[in-house]
Amino acid sequence: MNAAKNKMLSYRFCVLGILGLMMASAAQAAQPPEEVVATTATELIDALKTRSLTGDKKAAIKEIVDEVLSPVIDFRRIAYRSMGKYYKRATTHQFLNFTEAIKISLINTYSGPLLENDAQALANKLTVEIRDAKPIEGSRPRTLVATWLRIGPTEKYDVIYYMYLNTKKDAWLVENVSVEGIDLGITFRNQYQRLITEHNGDIDAVIAVWAQSKIKS
Repeated sequence: MNAAKNKMLSYRFCVLGILGLMMASAAQAAQPPEEVVATTATELIDALKTRSLTGDKKAAIKEIVDEVLSPVIDFRRIAYRSMGKYYKRATTHQFLNFTEAIKISLINTYSGPLLENDAQALANKLTVEIRDAKPIEGSRPRTLVATWLRIGPTEKYDVIYYMYLNTKKDAWLVENVSVEGIDLGITFRNQYQRLITEHNGDIDAVIAVWAQSKIKS
């Protein structure tokens, strides 16, 4: 893989992570999803610019990512969909462990580009543009928010958020994301099927590998 492609993939997942951060206030009130993206973008980009990253930079960035993403992403739903037809083979304990592995994997993915680049310099280049927001047909309230994430004057990335309204929490939660046509849900499902085959159906082995991974394109 050449350097240009590596850079593109890095930015793609940086986009995924940064825009994910912008959903944080969705857990605070059931605002329309497009308003959540628009109103929190400035706040969270500013946090990247101003939060102290001295000392253990890796731990500091992962802490930021964890504290803002965990309340708004439905990790259990992502885990269930990733397992697909293999879900019934897992014990409750294994499913909970896999859900935690999903969370760790996402945090690793979101933190990676911020660690590989100057997080504050990158934040200074970011702007967000809402392109569209529309409901998705189905039995429960779901919607997609289509955005452009711009990095400086020349780079632009297509990011689509798929969200549903969790009525118990009265909050919009992220259930899937598409970045430049890369669908997170499909990527995770394919990755799980590949790993379960490679490890001869050993779910515990898959969980151990997953927790050390990042999203693969």
